[in-house]
Amino acid sequence: MRRISVLIQLLCCGFFASADEIPTTSKITEVTVYRNQAKETRVLTVTIPKGNSDVVIPNISTFMVDNSLQVGVKGSATLLSATTRINYFLAENAAPKDPKSDRLKDSLKTFDLDLQWINEQKLVYTGESELIQNNIKLGSEKEGMKPADLITLSDFYRSRLMDLKKKLFDLTIRENKLAEKRNKFEQQLNEMGVKKIDPAKEIVLSFSSETGGVITIRPSYLVTQASWAPMYDIKVANISQPVNIFYKAKIYQKTGYDWKDVRITISSANPSQNNNRPIMSPKFIDYITYAVRNDAYLSNAPAMNMMQMEKKAIAEKDFKWGDEASNYQVNVNENDINVEFEIDIKQNIPSDGKEHICAIQTYNVPATYKYHAVPKLDQSAFLLAKITDYGKYNLLAGQANIFFDDMYIGQTLLNPQVSSDTLLISLGRDERIVVRRNKIVDKASKKILTDAQKDTYVYEIIIRNNKSTAIDIEVLDQIPISKRTEIEVELLDKQGAEYSEEYGKLLWNFKIKPNESQKIKLSYSVKYPKGKVVQEQ
Repeated sequence: MRRISVLIQLLCCGFFASADEIPTTSKITEVTVYRNQAKETRVLTVTIPKGNSDVVIPNISTFMVDNSLQVGVKGSATLLSATTRINYFLAENAAPKDPKSDRLKDSLKTFDLDLQWINEQKLVYTGESELIQNNIKLGSEKEGMKPADLITLSDFYRSRLMDLKKKLFDLTIRENKLAEKRNKFEQQLNEMGVKKIDPAKEIVLSFSSETGGVITIRPSYLVTQASWAPMYDIKVANISQPVNIFYKAKIYQKTGYDWKDVRITISSANPSQNNNRPIMSPKFIDYITYAVRNDAYLSNAPAMNMMQMEKKAIAEKDFKWGDEASNYQVNVNENDINVEFEIDIKQNIPSDGKEHICAIQTYNVPATYKYHAVPKLDQSAFLLAKITDYGKYNLLAGQANIFFDDMYIGQTLLNPQVSSDTLLISLGRDERIVVRRNKIVDKASKKILTDAQKDTYVYEIIIRNNKSTAIDIEVLDQIPISKRTEIEVELLDKQGAEYSEEYGKLLWNFKIKPNESQKIKLSYSVKYPKGKVVQEQ
């Protein structure tokens, strides 16, 4: 019996192997992590015989993208073909690492069988119970049944149903206890760090060599279940200092194999994107019906805000590198379509699907600071850092932690994908600056004309500086824009604001001394046909 068992194991071990196949071992040496997917690179040395032979590279992630395989070869051999296959016998061939873990696995299998048998019994008892209840209904509808027979039948049904309910109740209690015990065994197995051995891919390389000898093979391929996302720590000591931007990468991977002591390169490319050029099709014009867009929709359009709609020529400022926040060097390689950050210290990133942080760069970026208020939407003042020529920093859109004067302020979205020449970073609210916007009802009016109606709106905006220092603040407001010629909007009083008629934007800039206030008066009128109702959209 033992000889048969050994024979079966040998057959399993040699299921794929043939006389011409050469097994190898390799490890991942380099990984390039893209925004979505990653490229793994391995290096191995193998001795091949004269003639044709196949080299098998095992333990490749099943998330490998097969058509992305590239193989570099050094030595006296010609690569004839490169294919992949899946080995399902890894679990059977793997040597046990811990007898205790094997006992736990055997116990889990026993629990699963017991729970399955309990479920089968419950199905039988439930089916019998339903059959009896259906017969009760059928017996009650039968005519001419004698009272004695009915009593006998009822006693049988009651007794049998009670017995079935008791059996189902006992099985449920046993099932719950087994499930609780199984859960403890599984948690203990997880605590021991024992990983399930899943099937893995193998790369099979066919070579032809006239002399044979030692060759070096460098296969690389893409894998899914790996990605990275940018994140930032933005620190400002005070408004006289530059902005310190700590650029980091959150790396995720769940490929099934840990990246141990590998060189990591972070790339801004995304190989899963569609790289086909766009094809333009004919478009037709017709009448449309306007729909109201909510604020959530507008907030998803990064360039659609008044402060970044218009390009302004701002002089460049000198760029300075900040102090290194990490203990390793990162080399930046910039080509025509993407940027790569090469980390010169080997990293360890386990295949756990969790967030692992790698530092990329630290920049000390010159900035100008100004308070910003939009009283119509939020009666608060926000401190903004304005950065010019931000394209040289290779930033990508991502979440940023804001620190001001060594205090954590909160999070914001750093979005460099805007058309403006200036990148705006919100550093949070300043509660010492009071902002109010009030509608002056007694100065507003509604006039009925011959064939039209004219409404006048008047607002007062008050900005008070309760700080001990003077502030520079810009205040943004707006008047509506007409979509129809019969609706006329007229700006009556802008009180020195910069007015952009195309967007209806009003912008004031003030320097307010400590403990002083600034008042702004804004008024406009809307004239429209009599009998119609208008509203802002």
